[in-house]
Amino acid sequence: PIQSSLINASVSGGHVALSAFEPDGPKEERIIEIPARKKSHLVGLRGQTIELVQRTAGVLKCHIMVERDKYEYDKDGQIPLQVCGTRDRVENCVQIIERIIAGDYSGIGHTCHVMPVEQSRVNYLRGDRWQVINYLKDLTGCYMDVIQGPPYGLARGEAQLFMTGPVERVARARAIIDTMLSNMDKIEMPDINIDAPWRRDEEAAKKKLEEEEREKRKTKRWRRSSPSP
Repeated sequence: PIQSSLINASVSGGHVALSAFEPDGPKEERIIEIPARKKSHLVGLRGQTIELVQRTAGVLKCHIMVERDKYEYDKDGQIPLQVCGTRDRVENCVQIIERIIAGDYSGIGHTCHVMPVEQSRVNYLRGDRWQVINYLKDLTGCYMDVIQGPPYGLARGEAQLFMTGPVERVARARAIIDTMLSNMDKIEMPDINIDAPWRRDEEAAKKKLEEEEREKRKTKRWRRSSPSP
């Protein structure tokens, strides 16, 4: 399972009490950190997932402290998330978030599914400027994302289609994607990833290995043809 790295934090290093005179008890603010690559998986389709987390936990605020259209943060690093509410509700909210980061959406009544996708079909699923994925999101009501390579615990050149949402919607999305992929199997599709960085690296490594083998063969022939002293 994917490991989360949630860290309780505040200016003083602990919980921050906001008010001790509230009808349902004193409030506190907690700042935690989540993997930057998991941001969109927590936000969900048009912000629906994180809003559902807030409603389910009953907290006053559950807010990722990075502007929606800003991408300056390190995708391999951590980003802050603010949770405000009573201590028990904040604790429950943090636990739900931790489980979502690890791939468990049951705390909000949702499910998730990953579907292996051949690299040659990744760009077809994305479409021009993600048009295909965005269309599938609207059609199914599920959040979807194409995840690839070592940053997501996959092998180099490996890809998966990640989807999450209500159980019945995810089931429908899986059926639609299965149909799309099976139809792709019926036609010969060109390799549109031929210029992808991972493909160029593989070709370079293969070429280097071939050159080393040629040099070894040349050395062996030279030794055989050289006269003995």
